[in-house]
Amino acid sequence: MNKKGQALIEFIIILPIFIMIMLAVFDYVRIYSEKSNLESVMEDVVLSNELKDDNITLLKELDDEKTKYTLNKSIDIYSPVISVILGNKYVVSVSRTIYE
Repeated sequence: MNKKGQALIEFIIILPIFIMIMLAVFDYVRIYSEKSNLESVMEDVVLSNELKDDNITLLKELDDEKTKYTLNKSIDIYSPVISVILGNKYVVSVSRTIYE
């Protein structure tokens, strides 16, 4: 028996699965990072009432007693595993309600 040949066949079978898992982890980290980034941008928006990034959408809803800020950013998904679940684009959203 050729053990090296068997190990090579096992590696070839496992490699695509490993790559898909790594891409899924990569996309999850990107989504989490963008959400964290939006949290810090939200602080600036609430304090200064202006948005400096063109890739982020700001929605502002005014009410008698409160103001609701929502930031949205679209992220491209690269992983075939996650894109089946989430689609090719995923929208990260952060909301804050300020009571006056």
